[in-house]
Formats: sequence, structure tokens, C-alpha cells
Amino acid sequence: VMILAKTPEVQKFLKRQFQDRKVHKTYVAVVKGRPKLDEARIDLPMMRDKKRPTTFRVDAGGKEAETFDKVLQSNGEYSLVELKPTTGRTHQLRVHMKYLGHPIVGDLVYGDGKGKRLYLHAKELEITLPGGDRRVFEVKLPRGFKDVFRKSK
Repeated sequence: VMILAKTPEVQKFLKRQFQDRKVHKTYVAVVKGRPKLDEARIDLPMMRDKKRPTTFRVDAGGKEAETFDKVLQSNGEYSLVELKPTTGRTHQLRVHMKYLGHPIVGDLVYGDGKGKRLYLHAKELEITLPGGDRRVFEVKLPRGFKDVFRKSK
């Protein structure tokens, strides 16, 4: 889901919502394995990895990073999970899932890189528009997401 501002004033208005954590984002991902809990709060601080400066890692000295996850479907080998970040750290979802031992399928940086694509999809964006209306923008799951389950059985 992508949202664009046509004027600097609207851009400032929208940017402020992201900074104030007023925007609600929902993602869907295919991960390796099955998380232990059907629903969980992942509260793991993150920081840039000094050994690989273009990447990030979980670290107690890092910045706050919180994600809520929910298993939607699983066949044991792969799981379809819903991810709702409350913070917006770079690579947050990918780092959190890798740390838990369930990297996102197709992730070249934090996973094994196998898969035709990165199986991470921005499903919903809830935001207040300049006129004051609160709106939810939703995008259907791309073709191929559920194919991962069929091929692995």
C-alpha cells in the first residue's frame, strides 16, 4: 500500500501521523516453520549491525521495536502470518521474524533467499486523510502467496 501527498502541507500532515504512530499497518508474510504461539507480541529492540552496516539486528541497546504477529495458516513447513508493527524501524518485520527462527521466505538478507520473491505483503494501511476521515486502504494478497503451502505438502 502506498500513499502520496500532492502538496507539502499534506505531506507534513501525513508524516506527522507516522511519527506519532497514528497510522496502523498490517502486513502478511510467509515464514519458514511455525511460530510457537498462535498470537504474540514481539518486543525486541533493534540497532544497525556494525559488522554489516546495511543490515539491522536485535540488540538490548537498540531502539524500541514492537510487532504483533498472528498465525493465519500453517502446514508446519511454512506459515502465513499477519504482522502488525507499532513502531516503524527499518527491516523490523524481517529482523523480528529471523530472530524468532522463522525468516520470511525469499528474504535475501535475513533469510535463505530461496523463493521467487520476498513473501512480505503490505495488506492494509489505516490513516486519517486531510479532511479528517479515517480510512483503511486494503490490497488483496498477491497470487502465489498461498502456492507456497500447496507445493510444500
